[in-house]
Amino acid sequence: MRGLYLFFLFFIILAAFGCATTGPVSTAQEGATGGPEPDFVSIDEFRRPYELAWLKDPDIPYDRRLIHQAVPGPRKVVLWYLLGASDIMRGEVVKPKLKIKTAGRFVKPNFELFHFKGHHTGRIEISSLRPGTEYEIRFRLFEDDRDEELIIARTAPGRNSTSPVSFLAYSCLMPYSFSKSGEPIIYNQTVNLLNRMRERAVSKDGPAFMLGIGDQFYVDAGASTKRRDYALLYGERSGVSRASRDDYPIFFDELYRRHLALPPFDEAHRLVPTAMMWDDHEIRDGWGSQGDEESPGWVDYYKEARAKFIAFQGARNPLAAGLEWEDFLKSSVQKRSEELYTSFDWGRDIKTFMLDMRSARDKGSGQVISRKQEKALERWLKSAKADEPKLFVIVSGVPLFIRSSLVKKSGGQATNLLRPAIKDDAIDAWDSVVNRKARERLLVVLKKHFEKNRLHKFLILSGNDHYSAVIYITDKKKSVLGHEVLTSGLAQGLYDYPVPPSSFLTSFLPDYGSGLRAYPREHLTGPHFVELFVTPDPVGATLPLLELSIYSTRAPNPIGPITTYRLSNLAGRATAPRIVLLYDKLPPSCIFDEIPYNDIAKTNTAFKFTSCVTDIDAKGAARNWFEIKGEAEEAISCRPYKNRFKCYDTDEWVREFKAIPKKILKK
Repeated sequence: MRGLYLFFLFFIILAAFGCATTGPVSTAQEGATGGPEPDFVSIDEFRRPYELAWLKDPDIPYDRRLIHQAVPGPRKVVLWYLLGASDIMRGEVVKPKLKIKTAGRFVKPNFELFHFKGHHTGRIEISSLRPGTEYEIRFRLFEDDRDEELIIARTAPGRNSTSPVSFLAYSCLMPYSFSKSGEPIIYNQTVNLLNRMRERAVSKDGPAFMLGIGDQFYVDAGASTKRRDYALLYGERSGVSRASRDDYPIFFDELYRRHLALPPFDEAHRLVPTAMMWDDHEIRDGWGSQGDEESPGWVDYYKEARAKFIAFQGARNPLAAGLEWEDFLKSSVQKRSEELYTSFDWGRDIKTFMLDMRSARDKGSGQVISRKQEKALERWLKSAKADEPKLFVIVSGVPLFIRSSLVKKSGGQATNLLRPAIKDDAIDAWDSVVNRKARERLLVVLKKHFEKNRLHKFLILSGNDHYSAVIYITDKKKSVLGHEVLTSGLAQGLYDYPVPPSSFLTSFLPDYGSGLRAYPREHLTGPHFVELFVTPDPVGATLPLLELSIYSTRAPNPIGPITTYRLSNLAGRATAPRIVLLYDKLPPSCIFDEIPYNDIAKTNTAFKFTSCVTDIDAKGAARNWFEIKGEAEEAISCRPYKNRFKCYDTDEWVREFKAIPKKILKK
């Protein structure tokens, strides 16, 4: 017993010491704010590891011109561009010449240009077009361009469109890493997954648009490790800069270009219009949760980070009605806490709101988003009538219904939470003590609206935590009000980062008095992105059918599974998502006989095994998933769990069946 007391005393002393020594470092000590001599490097030194890791191909230099599609409207398409090195040498006098054709007929071009001076980017809005129509756009950015650019673009559907549609969502792109021998590389998993994104973009049934949820690039890749070669900021709290203040613009330009110019990533964005929102790593790890953001040095740094985000990412997003880009840019620079949230509709059934959780975040007051943004979100929810079926897509850079402050990077060791790099992550989460009141206000808004409007359903898309998960949210009566899908990330330095099992997540999902309850459906490690498929009810009487595919590539399987979830579209019913598994190839070692097997369940229902796949978990171990169908042809998905089957269906959260019969396996 005495030993136990000594252990607790030691832990308390350790915690007190940690709190005393790992609190906010004064700005005078931070390299980025003019403290001790930082590890300044020249831009050529900074480029060196990127050049060594770059996917080498003489036909695709990283400093080429990029042309991407931005979010269109029903009457317009929008192009975003980044000038190439040769363009910049010629000056930035951009004078586009356009030829527009649809259905074989030329259309008189009606367009506006806005060029972001000093950032080498711009946007071209082509208006007076028809809703839901495909256009062939040929253009030259400069009068003396030898070759024409060709873009096939489509306007957004009209307000009453009921056509099925899909869209992609992704976050957390940190593609550059190191081999075991220390060589700068881009992992094969990254290349494979980005190629899969490109494949979805070029396919005939591909997505209508994409959403970048946050951390589309990292200013502090490897910041807290000895291998910080790719980082602009480094140190435990990403507090020391490798560039002088005068060099911030060119370093940011380099970082953005090195990410956006990755060939498959670039091609996907050239083909599919995209909206993007920032999170902390576009600025600094834990921005707004460190407590020193108002210091003079950080003010200058943030101003540049904000301007670059707007020019490279935010310029793809729709502006609020009545705003012009020139006025918006001036206002956003002058008012550094002016939030950059955006929203848009797609057809009759989809409404999207992307939260800006960084511009006005303040650790001192516990503010994640301002009251102004909260009110804007409430107005957006009320913009649809109660009798109109709607899917409300809310983009939140940090998970709303997952307690990431305890899951992320804890590694199962409580003492790790005392590290400065972990401490700001804990504060950064929606559920942290600092942010809990802000979270409660948001949950109350969601609860009130979606309990009252049963033909409305919400979908939270979140990132940040470097694994993927499916969560469904109910009220106290267990009626499903919405879902959260965590999609993170596209690329990380550590792909098989250990993630606690779903049971661990369940124990840390209290409702905080809001009356909403969250239930984890699945979690997946490794690199991912997701695609949502929305099929509206043509007559508009019921909610649209929502299905979700999680695209994954994970060693040693270069193809990896595609896991598809059918998320409940029935309001007022306690219905868990149905899981249906789709595969590119069925491994021979995991094929079942399609024979009935009686008494496998707790009831005397006959089941038939219809498909199976071997998946690889985070530790490299194989696990088998398979689908079975009952007499009513209802699909149920199962996987072996110890000596039982663990299965999921539409009416129950989990069914457990008895030991796996060996006779169903082909020898």
